[in-house]
Amino acid sequence: NVVDMIIAQCTVTKEKRYTPYICCFSEADDLLSQWRGYGDDGKGVAIGFDFNKSGQLVEKADLSQKKEVPFVTKIVYSDIENVQSARTVFHNMFPYLAVSGNRYKDEYDLGIWQAAVSAIKLKHYGFQEEKEQRIVWLDEENKLNEENLVLTEKFRINQGRITRYFEFELDIKNAIKEIVLGPKCRMKKDDRELQLFLRYNDLAHINIRESN
Repeated sequence: NVVDMIIAQCTVTKEKRYTPYICCFSEADDLLSQWRGYGDDGKGVAIGFDFNKSGQLVEKADLSQKKEVPFVTKIVYSDIENVQSARTVFHNMFPYLAVSGNRYKDEYDLGIWQAAVSAIKLKHYGFQEEKEQRIVWLDEENKLNEENLVLTEKFRINQGRITRYFEFELDIKNAIKEIVLGPKCRMKKDDRELQLFLRYNDLAHINIRESN
């Protein structure tokens, strides 16, 4: 029927126009489940970033306009069976397709972008303890906005498959605000080698603390 045709067209357009690239972070700087899942079972370290001092243009998510640069967004935790808030944006695009010509082309394109961002912002409430934030970049038809951002395209092997990714450079000296040593980390904050390493990389000013 007509509704199925519209849904199919929206889906094809969304998949064709945008490829999301995501880097995930957590506001939980000393959480046991995070250490176990991402910190080498507690033997690693957690690095605290301040994106306002990242040296790159990282903006907050704003659904009122498309972003051609990476932006930061908080994750919204919800029951997967009740994610109508994201679907609402998607369904609001349907009337535009019923109008002939390109009168609503810009609105439709914005709607596609909004639907993609809304989907990226959602995660099951079972993960809510992570307090996740994400840096998101939506690659539109493989075009880089080189005037505002230079991203280095690279490839790596991920679970037996080739994966494309982009390097996002940060001003390390200013972007890193602290380092937390994991609960099983063999380093101590006053270790001579650690202090030498920090000085060598111009990070001697960084706050170092040990996990509780």
